[in-house]
Amino acid sequence: MAKKTERFFRTIVKDGQTVQEIVPKARKVEISPGVETFVHKNENNLFVVIEKKTGLSLGNGDKTMKGAIESAKSNLER
Repeated sequence: MAKKTERFFRTIVKDGQTVQEIVPKARKVEISPGVETFVHKNENNLFVVIEKKTGLSLGNGDKTMKGAIESAKSNLER
């Protein structure tokens, strides 16, 4: 039986409508217990951490994955 591939989505505004879009090449990351997150490179070639349930960004984009994860952690601690 084939392994089920996990898919990740992000929430964006497109033509005035809020939509969820599939994020290719996303990778699951653990930044806080109880919060499911993933990281991916956006259209500006920056790493961004997204909360899986809502699809919303948790931090600022960063040139490095480590920087994006630290930004998301900092925002969650507030």
